[in-house]
Amino acid sequence: MWRFLWIPILLGMTAGCGGPGPLRVAVVTDPQQGPLSEAFLRGVQYAFKGAQNPSLELQTLSPKELPAHLEKVTVVIAGPMDLPDLRALLTLCESQHRPVIVAANHTLNLAKYPRVWRIPLNSDYLANAAAFFALKMLKKQRFAALCDTTDPEASALLADLRRYLQVYRASGPLRVLTPADTSMPRLRRWLRKNRPEVIFFVSSPGFSPDLSSLWQAGFRGAVIGFHEWTPEAPQKGEVYMVTDFCAADPEAQDFVQRYTQTMGVVPGLCDALGYDALQVVLAVAQRLETPSPEVFAARMRTVRVQGATGVLEFGTSHDPLGKRPLIVQYTAEGRRVVARPAVSPYR
Repeated sequence: MWRFLWIPILLGMTAGCGGPGPLRVAVVTDPQQGPLSEAFLRGVQYAFKGAQNPSLELQTLSPKELPAHLEKVTVVIAGPMDLPDLRALLTLCESQHRPVIVAANHTLNLAKYPRVWRIPLNSDYLANAAAFFALKMLKKQRFAALCDTTDPEASALLADLRRYLQVYRASGPLRVLTPADTSMPRLRRWLRKNRPEVIFFVSSPGFSPDLSSLWQAGFRGAVIGFHEWTPEAPQKGEVYMVTDFCAADPEAQDFVQRYTQTMGVVPGLCDALGYDALQVVLAVAQRLETPSPEVFAARMRTVRVQGATGVLEFGTSHDPLGKRPLIVQYTAEGRRVVARPAVSPYR
């Protein structure tokens, strides 16, 4: 049992869920993800606390522990974990006909997994919003991306970003900086040669960049990041984030205030995604004739929930249909939402 476990291993409650027996939910996340897993499980716990007569048994597991328990599970919620672990989890669950709610991955193509639904916006939406904002709202034309190209999630997001800059007719190619290019002499030369107006910071969730080298090298344009991150350097340019959720969002204040009062911390993106994942499960549970994986998967196609990150409904899609990405600006006074682009993926 690992240290990020707040929910008791088995919370079995027998209030009816529309049929015999409880709905068994496995919440799977990797403890090695540290604060991401911690926040995610905190969000799940908050949703469980607020449930009215929850008729489910909730079990928290690591990816390695899931196979031994899957036979008794109705649905799996997949939280923060490495991409290879997530792929293995989806393959295992597909072989056992178990539905999965992916709550912390933006990049994986889910088309070959008919029983899988994703809570966060996929990288296609995020890249579309970032490119639209940079070209159509900031009115910029010269772009670069700072990306660790050895990271598969970051590389997938980078590919989507490059495609949407072409869709919106950027005047030139997207230049790519790697961490090896950020030593000061090399970075100064690179900036003088390419003169980018916008640098996209492309990373996996949970990685916060140190932007001090950009400012020290003389960059004064806009930096646009993804997911949720906090710049550590004093800001000498414009800094934005493209994300599903921000605690400064005026439309999220009721959730933020209730969550902060109950859990003792201001919710971040992973808190909100954990909350939303269990909210979807609870909504489906209210409409189950029997707590079987097959019936649960069928009811997922008609569920509609107002979550912390937006409206969650899927229809025949693997991704939520009613959500919009937020563009959040970092200012001296804090964060503020500056746009909600009405974009959709071409994928």
